[in-house]
Amino acid sequence: MMPVLLVLDGGLQEDPISPEVKERLRIPKLTLASPPQGDSGAVAEAARLLVAAQNPVIIADRAARTPAGMAHLVELAELLQAPVIDQGGRMNFPTRHPLNQTSAGGRQLLGNADVILGLELTDFWGTVDSFRDSLVRSSKSLTSRARKLIRHHRGDLYTKGNYQDFQRYPEVDIAMAADAEATLPALIEAAKKAITGDRRRVSTNAGRHSPRRMPNALDRARARRDLRLGREPDQHRATDRRTLAQIKNDDWAVVSESGNTSGWSRRLWDYTKPYQWIGSSGPVRGVGYGAARQQWAPHLRTRSTVGFR
Repeated sequence: MMPVLLVLDGGLQEDPISPEVKERLRIPKLTLASPPQGDSGAVAEAARLLVAAQNPVIIADRAARTPAGMAHLVELAELLQAPVIDQGGRMNFPTRHPLNQTSAGGRQLLGNADVILGLELTDFWGTVDSFRDSLVRSSKSLTSRARKLIRHHRGDLYTKGNYQDFQRYPEVDIAMAADAEATLPALIEAAKKAITGDRRRVSTNAGRHSPRRMPNALDRARARRDLRLGREPDQHRATDRRTLAQIKNDDWAVVSESGNTSGWSRRLWDYTKPYQWIGSSGPVRGVGYGAARQQWAPHLRTRSTVGFR
């Protein structure tokens, strides 16, 4: 899940292995540690807040570690009829899902939200607050004073004061120091138990025509209309459009950050499979990112990989 640096001494790298030593060599048994789940009490309270909310919003950054994580997030969003802002740290949510609001008025969603669930956010504070770096530095909240914030981040288990990758301290109402993907099944079950008959009817009736689904649908419709009319406000969108025309029938994967093309592929392409998006590089920016090589997607049959530089 994270970069690993192996440091081997010169003798181990260069000296030959004697037959006596070679006979004793073996590969030790690997036992993977199970990722920690959120406290049951905190999970139940988070579910209660989300179910009771009128305008819940889910924000995900590095939440989905496996294909199961993406499926769990879709199930939770549909259960709550909550829009999802996918920050793209991983392939968390299908780009054309009606509840995906990545490119459609995220700040307005936060301003109207009464409960915000942050899943593995690299910068929770920077997501719900804005900072003005001028002669007189100032900051302000992007959310209402009455909102509830739920932080779900395994980074709280290993945060060190001398390594400032956790950004500013966020003031939240519920903090779960656990793995988001491992906890999502329990959160889904707790939410199902918390949903009453009246609340279930509201969610069911909202469904496809829920106002929470509309901004993303309108945004995609405008993008498709501009493409039909040949409107290309920048070269990046033209590049993404032409690239998609070449690979749309292949089993493709994008192996570079979409910021290299102003994020247009994330708006125009249909990302539905967990391996189609490599996610952001995080603190190891530049290490292997943008290299369109087969090893990035060894399971693909057609091995169509795209890297923008």
